[in-house]
Amino acid sequence: MNPLFLRRVLRPLPVAALLSTLISTAGSGQERRVEAVRTADGVTLDFGAQMAWRAKTQRVARFRQQLLAAGRLGELNAAVRAGAASGTAAVAGTFRLPSVLVAFSDTDTSALPQASRYDSLFYTPQSIAGRPYTLRTLYQEMSNGLLSIDGATYGWFPGPNSRSYYLDACGTSASALDCPTGRQRLRELLLAALSALDPSVDFGQYDNDGPDGIPNSGDDDGIVDLVQFLQPVVGGECGGRGYWAHKFQLSDLVFGSGPFTTDDPAAGGGSIKIDPYYIVAGVGGPSCTDSRQIMAIGTAAHELGHGLGLPDLYDTGGSTHGIGEWGLMGSGNYTSLVSPAHFEAWSKERLGWVLVRELTEPGTYELGPVVLSDTVFLIRPVGSNPRGEYFLLENKQAHGSDTSNMQTGGKAGPKRGGLLVWHIDSAKVAVWPASNTVNSGAVHGVALEEADGMAHLWKQTGGNRGDSGDPYPGSAGALRFSFDTNPAALKNHDGGFVGWEIDSVVQLAPAGAVRFALRFGTPTLVHASDTVAEVIVDGARYRKFSQILVPGSVHTVSIDSVQLAPDSSTRFVFDSWSDGGARTHEITARVEGDTLIAAVSRWYRIRVAVTGGGEVQSDPALDLGAGGYLPEGSPVAVWAIPKPDSVFEGWSGDTAATADTLHLAMRRPYQLTATFLPRLIADAGTPAEAVRGRFYRHQLEARGGTGSYRWTLAGGSLPAGLALGSYGLISGTPAEPGVDTVVVRVTSGSQQAEVSLVLTVREVLTASAGTPPGPVMGKPYAHSLTASGGTGSYSWRLVQGELPPGLSLDGAGTIAGIPEATGRFVAVTRVVSGSQQAELPVELTVTAPPLATSTVVSQLLGTASRLNADELRYLDLLGNRNGSFDVGDFLAWVEATGAPSSVLGPVLERAGGAGGRKP
Repeated sequence: MNPLFLRRVLRPLPVAALLSTLISTAGSGQERRVEAVRTADGVTLDFGAQMAWRAKTQRVARFRQQLLAAGRLGELNAAVRAGAASGTAAVAGTFRLPSVLVAFSDTDTSALPQASRYDSLFYTPQSIAGRPYTLRTLYQEMSNGLLSIDGATYGWFPGPNSRSYYLDACGTSASALDCPTGRQRLRELLLAALSALDPSVDFGQYDNDGPDGIPNSGDDDGIVDLVQFLQPVVGGECGGRGYWAHKFQLSDLVFGSGPFTTDDPAAGGGSIKIDPYYIVAGVGGPSCTDSRQIMAIGTAAHELGHGLGLPDLYDTGGSTHGIGEWGLMGSGNYTSLVSPAHFEAWSKERLGWVLVRELTEPGTYELGPVVLSDTVFLIRPVGSNPRGEYFLLENKQAHGSDTSNMQTGGKAGPKRGGLLVWHIDSAKVAVWPASNTVNSGAVHGVALEEADGMAHLWKQTGGNRGDSGDPYPGSAGALRFSFDTNPAALKNHDGGFVGWEIDSVVQLAPAGAVRFALRFGTPTLVHASDTVAEVIVDGARYRKFSQILVPGSVHTVSIDSVQLAPDSSTRFVFDSWSDGGARTHEITARVEGDTLIAAVSRWYRIRVAVTGGGEVQSDPALDLGAGGYLPEGSPVAVWAIPKPDSVFEGWSGDTAATADTLHLAMRRPYQLTATFLPRLIADAGTPAEAVRGRFYRHQLEARGGTGSYRWTLAGGSLPAGLALGSYGLISGTPAEPGVDTVVVRVTSGSQQAEVSLVLTVREVLTASAGTPPGPVMGKPYAHSLTASGGTGSYSWRLVQGELPPGLSLDGAGTIAGIPEATGRFVAVTRVVSGSQQAELPVELTVTAPPLATSTVVSQLLGTASRLNADELRYLDLLGNRNGSFDVGDFLAWVEATGAPSSVLGPVLERAGGAGGRKP
């Protein structure tokens, strides 16, 4: 595009200020539906194939196809080169569009923007403050000055009924387009406005679809080309309660009705009629949701595109995103409502608004940004092409109105500029205008080949409406578009290669030109019969060489005589080339391509790792540890030899087996492991005796094997109440005493071992003191403690307290001796029987023998011998313990018993008369 023209149609803002305005007013980036295309009750919203300028565009498109097919590119591009209408190869001239402001009876129109504000938004060279484009300047920029938008705004015209009457006709939460009553009331609203407007406006000026470019001149159809209605509320497409933006015909709003007939005469006879229209919100601002601000032009620009004969290029079926934000007829209007996206390459080419250069020769090409250079490249598939497929190359950069679209972006963020590759399917495009499904279904008529191969535009879930990975080279660094890339250069018709490739794409300068190489032909394929092996082409190594070579160019092909696969599991031995050439030889490229295959034989490696105590051998003999190679299909036997204290557990890896010998056919590599394990040994240990009614546990032990063990009962029965766990624990509470012999088995890997053990359950050990007789000091004493349960053999001992002096407890449980002191004595005894023990408290109270004073005195004085030996022993123990009863003993007795002192006289006299000798 001529830079002078850009400066002419844009407001004279500094570049930095312009970019700031575009970006800051770009909207929220939310992914909204563009418009309503079908109602809930099945009515398709569109106007007829001959309405607006659709017939004119179809004539232009057919003529352009003829010129292109004939190679008459000069005529095809004449209009763009001249900057004015030339012949019939471009949609050009002045599109006169009336804008009618409609409101409701309860709308305060004084609070709404007035008609003059909308004129400044649609028809003037300079827009209102903060808005970089008007509808007129946007279309002038996209059309390279070939199309001008003119018209006037009329209204507001309030309808006779309230907002609720119109907008809630199908329900308070439903779209007012989704039922016949709602559409009837919309027709009433629009006709009321037209009826009020008709007396003051000559609608003949808006009928200009004929070829002479003069309104109502006789070559026009007598129908106003298109009317733009603006409502006073936010539209449904932006979450408002207003009418969804849509295109339709007044005559189809109510079945059996017709167009609105004006009072203006038509040059061809009769009166001018009004039928095709579209309606958008007159408020919403840059975000389309702010009812306090005047609308932005994005949605109106999209709807006007339909009037110019362009289909929707988003997916009207809703399964994909179509072209997404990469064009105005996709969702590029919402990305930046005040500065919408340009038409993409196909729409501009169809309208004749861009220079088309068809590429038919290989070479290196440069392509400038489309907004500045006005140029797209066209490349057709080579050979059969029944669907009329072709590719358009467009250099999309942040220039003009595309600046905001590129630098802001939607959900995926800013988009990087670069080379866009558009795949056009003429057979699918041909469904338009009969059906608005150009980009619905498995095949899209206008599809972007997304350079990063992520196919985000094809995914409603996990996708987006365009991102920096879509252009070449883009954020993915994609440099090539060919038969083996993702995406691949393939035809929709049969999935076959298009016969050319784009390579070495480079962005020459930021937002500037791109350069790429174009090659035609069939790829030359060079590879080995096993594509794991590498071939060498012109010194570079490839698993599979596949490139389009320049016809007549000479190239060297080679292959190593012997090579290993990357994992060294296979050895490749060169046999021959399919063209009979030497291992290294030259080939000459042909336009039809070629296929060279190096036949290689495969030798597969067998390698065995050994774990544990053993070794492996093979026939034929090989170094199995390092790995040996055998020709494909060769037989080999491998066997395992364990050491004496080990056993062979089995083979693992590429083959699993337990037999010690393997017989293999080398049809693939083998990586094996021979596992040897220590011989498995089971150890029952020495089980402790169990006690009935008491919890018991005994752990069995094993060693050798894999180190993981599983125990089971192999013979006999465990005592009632005990169980064997798989980990070798015998546990439980025995219910009955007895002796049981059982056999247990331990399993570890492939090994098993058994061991027997004896489990003895004893009765509970109990102890009893009985009724001990009362001990008397000086008198011999004996009493036996008793026990029951346990093993039947008992051992007693004193563990706490003390027995009376002179008494002791023997191992058999007998307390015996001669008490030497009186008093109360408490002791704790313990009886042990096998693994059990029980404690028994014993309390003994030693008393003195009952002696009469006279008897004791008589015994001492020798007048009578009335005391027995136990009583004399008592008195001696009480006294000086010299083995006889004497005065000292007597005195101790008196002191201990409190005998009357009167008894001392005779004793003392006797003692004095005797010279103090003892009797």
